[in-house]
Amino acid sequence: LWLDFDGKGYTIQDHVNGSMTRGWRLEMNAPMLLGQATLDGQPQFVTTRTDADKPGFEVRRGQITLTADSRYEASRSRVPAVGWDQDFQQVGATLHLPPGWKLFAASGADNVPDTWLKRWTLLDIFLVLIAALAVRGLWQWQAGLLALVALALIWHEPGAPRAIWLHVLAPIALLRVLPESWFRTVAAWYRNLALLSLVLIAVPFMVNQVRIGLYPQLDTPYDTVSYDMGVTPQAPPPMPAEMSATSEMMAAPEAAMESIGDAAGQAVRGGKRLLKAAMSEKEVAQARAQLEEIDPDALVQTGPGLPNWQWRQIPLGWNGPVQRDQELTLTLLSPAMNLFLNAARVLLVVALALVMIGQRLPKWPLPSRNAAALLALAVILPVLLLHAPQARADIPNPALLEELKVRLTAAPECQPECAQVPRLRVELQPDSVTVRVEIHALEDTAVPLPARAPLWLPTEVLVDGAPAAGLQRSNDGQLWIRLEPGESLCKL
Repeated sequence: LWLDFDGKGYTIQDHVNGSMTRGWRLEMNAPMLLGQATLDGQPQFVTTRTDADKPGFEVRRGQITLTADSRYEASRSRVPAVGWDQDFQQVGATLHLPPGWKLFAASGADNVPDTWLKRWTLLDIFLVLIAALAVRGLWQWQAGLLALVALALIWHEPGAPRAIWLHVLAPIALLRVLPESWFRTVAAWYRNLALLSLVLIAVPFMVNQVRIGLYPQLDTPYDTVSYDMGVTPQAPPPMPAEMSATSEMMAAPEAAMESIGDAAGQAVRGGKRLLKAAMSEKEVAQARAQLEEIDPDALVQTGPGLPNWQWRQIPLGWNGPVQRDQELTLTLLSPAMNLFLNAARVLLVVALALVMIGQRLPKWPLPSRNAAALLALAVILPVLLLHAPQARADIPNPALLEELKVRLTAAPECQPECAQVPRLRVELQPDSVTVRVEIHALEDTAVPLPARAPLWLPTEVLVDGAPAAGLQRSNDGQLWIRLEPGESLCKL
């Protein structure tokens, strides 16, 4: 994958080897744009089916040796892992970044060796935190926050001052507590030498940061940059058979001339006998080639111009099979962002050096008791933001929505026997009628009661000793009660 110099897209060249066991067509998923494809050394005519907006070509053999060029301009941060409408058993990739671009973080691949986050080890984190806490303890919490940000930004930059900060902090801490003695004098000399070393290391680093920020082409990631000019050495043309035979005859002695002539005569007679068989085999091969070749009048696509530059190469790898819908998420820093970061590194190094020399930072309107929380937030928040899972919302298609609707509104499987009345008791008195009904319900359902207007309607309905709340009356006067699953005792 070659990233454009303006970062608006990728030019991709695929090398596919293997076998296809299903289908006779290889297609590329949108938004990838297939430019050209060469299968077994033969250019392929890229077509698009009417029922699918996927460019592709026919594959008439199970074994595949494919080279394809394509373009991808949908998103700079989310790139398909394969791009083809096919699952792959093994995938590897090389990301080419132009001058000024850097890879900050990557996800979606199993092996990403060269990113800013991958370079951090447990020892690096420990040293940065120790140095920041030491600066906070020697001066003020604002200086500790400054040291944390500065060291985090410069720690993995080439030529950056790293361990020298600890050599400066150690004698400064000793001078705070040592009394007047020869050891204090040694610590003072050691501090001065450490500060001088810091200046000698920091000045070239800051100059290089400004130079690379303004002219990123000067940042050569390798000692030598190779360019493939497309020229391969050619072997000398073979010597014609008649010339080689003539040279052998001239070099042979006169005694061998007759034997050479007999051998030549026999070869001519054998060649005449094999001529007819060779012609038939040639015709069969020509017919087979005509079946496999494309329309000679078709204009085969040539694809996008393939970049030929090599600058910063980042290998990517997957340990297992890769599905067609997998994506690679890349967090890239543009040249403008790198220029800002380089300028910030220079300013932060100067500010931190001034603090260690003895300059005080302006006091910020923030209580010192929040210093520890601010330092922890500055360290933890970027990590959480980088590793937070990306929110995805897939809009279901109408068929799936209809299926969900059917499931939600489906009637219980127990209908029409979701409720049963095993026992009913009727008490008749001169001035009243009392009906006790025992109901067993399997689902939340409505159960008809033995009451209908205008024949008879109860003046009171109790469910398990409490007034019923789910009473309803239908248009024909039938009285219904809504019950939850379980056993209930109704009294009318």
